[in-house]
Amino acid sequence: VSVPPTTDLTIDTNSATIDISGITGHMVLNSNGGLITIANSTITGPALLAANSGDITLKQDTVNGQVTFSNNSGTITANQLSLSSKISFINNTGKIVFDGTMVAQGNYKFQNNTGSITCTLPTNVGLHVDATTNSGTITSNDATLAVQNKELHADLGNAPRAQVTLSSNTGTINVLLQ
Repeated sequence: VSVPPTTDLTIDTNSATIDISGITGHMVLNSNGGLITIANSTITGPALLAANSGDITLKQDTVNGQVTFSNNSGTITANQLSLSSKISFINNTGKIVFDGTMVAQGNYKFQNNTGSITCTLPTNVGLHVDATTNSGTITSNDATLAVQNKELHADLGNAPRAQVTLSSNTGTINVLLQ
């Protein structure tokens, strides 16, 4: 299906693939078992992208407003995203993988029950990072980010700082600085 480049989308599918490229607008995308792929697009909130068991893949997108990416058991992969405002990545058992940029006034949540979270954070913007796990592990590629009692709390860069919250029940949290 072809649509104009500025279009609000609502798509529901049981098992078909949703593949979007070069679109700007509000998006409500739901898939029970199909894949959701969005590339080179601007997602404006409010927006919801949800999958039950298929993967959600985001490539070189801009995400503004209140936007939630939700999955039950598939992977959520976000590569080279530009985030601003209030963005949530929520998964139950699948992985969450993020790398991209963030605006300092934003609020970004990465939440998983048993799956892992790998979050590569920008170092050119102020961030306040809170990572917690009940019985998983938290690791980082930066020795200055200290983990104590299954928690990591850090201020990175100068104020103003974006709030970055990473939480997992039993999964591993990897906090990487680029």
